[in-house]
Amino acid sequence: MQTKICKRCKKEKPYDEFHKRARYAGGIYTVCVTCEREVGKIYRKSEKDRGINRWAIKMAVPGAKEAHNERKRKIRTENPDIIRAQENCRYKREYGITLDRFEEEIRKQGGQCKICQEKKSRLCADHDHETGQFRSALCVHCNVLVGRLERNPNLINRLQEYLREIHERKLTLYQC
Repeated sequence: MQTKICKRCKKEKPYDEFHKRARYAGGIYTVCVTCEREVGKIYRKSEKDRGINRWAIKMAVPGAKEAHNERKRKIRTENPDIIRAQENCRYKREYGITLDRFEEEIRKQGGQCKICQEKKSRLCADHDHETGQFRSALCVHCNVLVGRLERNPNLINRLQEYLREIHERKLTLYQC
């Protein structure tokens, strides 16, 4: 087994504890994976402490955001099969269903959100966050609401009480 000495921690370690980098001698990076992660954490923390957001800096360049969006739009229009395949993989990974199954659910619901019954151009895949199991197609607002209520069941009671109070206030205003 070949070994190499890490330039940072000065320990001799096997090659499999170093990332591969073609431009370095032997095709192996000079710093071990452990040290590389440590340096990365320190660097990211210092950026965070200084309030640096790499994406924001990149997008602050005049015209960068528009150029980025245009590139993305072009990729989507030129490669619909690839984009669909990527979406299908994402649905399988995150929700355990295919994109076809999700679209079938939307058709069954008539393009409407299962909760508010409003017809929306885009629906979300509501799923159980513990099991990842797909439940239904919901609009963004209902999906967020279900997520909030699911994490804090007492919120439902407080919400009902709040709505009752508002309704009672309205009734007293109209009676005056």
